[in-house]
Amino acid sequence: MFARIHLQMPGLEKVQAALDHDDLRAAETAYFEFWKSRTDQKILWNPHFRMVRLEGRNGQASDYFLAPVPRTISWRDRERLQDRIYKGNAWEWFDKQTNWTLLEMADLMLEDRMVPVRDGHSFLPPLDMGNPWNWDSESELAPSANALMHRHYFVARLAQAYWLTGDDNYVTKLVTLWTDWIRRASAGRKNQGLAPMYQAFIHPGALEMILDSPTLEPEAFCLMVAYLSESPIKWLTRGPRGANQTIGQVNAILSLVAALPEFKGSDRWLKTAMGYLTGFYNGSTYPDGGFAEPSFLYSISTALALLNCADNLLAAGLPVPQELSARATGVNFIVQS
Repeated sequence: MFARIHLQMPGLEKVQAALDHDDLRAAETAYFEFWKSRTDQKILWNPHFRMVRLEGRNGQASDYFLAPVPRTISWRDRERLQDRIYKGNAWEWFDKQTNWTLLEMADLMLEDRMVPVRDGHSFLPPLDMGNPWNWDSESELAPSANALMHRHYFVARLAQAYWLTGDDNYVTKLVTLWTDWIRRASAGRKNQGLAPMYQAFIHPGALEMILDSPTLEPEAFCLMVAYLSESPIKWLTRGPRGANQTIGQVNAILSLVAALPEFKGSDRWLKTAMGYLTGFYNGSTYPDGGFAEPSFLYSISTALALLNCADNLLAAGLPVPQELSARATGVNFIVQS
């Protein structure tokens, strides 16, 4: 991981000094402290679906923040934002209400049980995951449960449960599960479906949320960043997947660019994301902001997708492409209408 970082960046001097003395543990500690000391970093929170019905939905993609949802997040925000986390029965997947609250689902995970989702997006009784968790577990009732598990909604839930309560047991379980998953889950499981995209959405914010917990050790922290900075980004930058999944790739890459600017590849990641975005809006809109697809619902979806990308760029302190800005008039008109 350290070979992929610009160690000449201000703030990383202690990391470089430790590596010069072949002291990996000291380098891990110094990098962990670098993350904790950052005051100007903009970690995007929930960069996916940010603009869709924020007031009427709680729990979508394991985001339990009440509206207005934070655009960026810092570990210093816990006391300020903990009362904004929704405590009731959550809503997930096309407005279906669960039987569980965030804390109830987090407490189930402390007992090595997880609430899965059936095909069709209904919730099933908790599955016994074993100890350690069986990352290849399958359910005849929920054939999609394993694929969804590797999107890491459980990571977001445990991080938000920690913010809501201040209970370090949630962080301990999060770190145990996350590092075990990195070490033992197969590459095929980690990369199935859209899992890497959702990992990129969820991991940076979750990492930032648990930075102040005394149970988070530098070695585990660096293992998690090492994975995040290598595996998901390779999947995300190997080519656009098309349609709305391309916009998902853009937002996922922006999430990593915002969180990991010290990495040598971050400029290349951003360039790739902007190439995807340009291809998307060139194919879906006209220069005057009109839409190539005349269907009203498709136009709304396209408008929200483009505005969501612009919102994430602005939140991360990154420039919005001039061509996208020039088309925003038509996009905003459609959304406001």
